[in-house]
Order: sequence, then C-alpha cells, then structure tokens
Amino acid sequence: MVKAEKAFKWGLAIVVIFGILNAFFFLNWIVALKITLPILCVFLIGAILLQSGKGGGLAAIGGLGDQSAFGTRTSSFLTQVTYLIGAAFIVATIFLFKLSSPTGDLGTMMTHEHQEHQEPQEHEHGEDCDHD
Repeated sequence: MVKAEKAFKWGLAIVVIFGILNAFFFLNWIVALKITLPILCVFLIGAILLQSGKGGGLAAIGGLGDQSAFGTRTSSFLTQVTYLIGAAFIVATIFLFKLSSPTGDLGTMMTHEHQEHQEPQEHEHGEDCDHD
C-alpha cells in the first residue's frame, strides 16, 4: 500500500510539472519558459550539490569506490527529485528552442527578403533635374 501511494504522488508530480510546461508551450508563453528555465537550473544545481558522493567515477580506479559498478542502493528521495528536475529542465529547453526558432520555411524567408531588396526605390529630385 505504501508503494502505491508513493507511485501515485510521483505520478501526480510528473503530470503537474510537465502539464505546466506543456501549457507554456501551447500558449506560446516564451517569457514564462525563459523565467522557468533558470529557476529549474538553480534547483537542479542545488539538488545535485546536496547529494552525498557515491564513491564512483575516478575514485573507483584507485580502489576507493565502495559500491558496485551499477550501484546496489535504492534511489533516495533526493536522487528521484534530481531526475525529475533534470527531465523538466531538458523538456523546458526543448520547448523554448522550438518556440524561439522561426516557423517559416527558410526558402520562403529568403525569397521574401530578396523581394524586399529588389523593389525600386523612389528618389526625390530637385526641380533642376531632368528625366528624359
């Protein structure tokens, strides 16, 4: 019963966080994503720095690692929060990129720019200038 409650809470957290990000995306709120991204970045850095070292990585080369290669410990709450914030950060970055990139075809944009520069420009001339 306890595992079902935890799964429900994590599922609800995922739905809420990614629902908010999807709302920002579909409503085309670029400013909201630009504000959300640094906040997620700060929370992600904090969650990573709060975790204790696992003894892996380069420390395992000299025999200092006390765990197996894939880790035998179950994930702690802070590790799961880090995964959730990291996933939200990646999704927010992708959404912001998609909203910030031009939606038109590159060929039509180039043609439109080319047409703007090709239009003849009218010049004002003084009265002493003759056009034959």
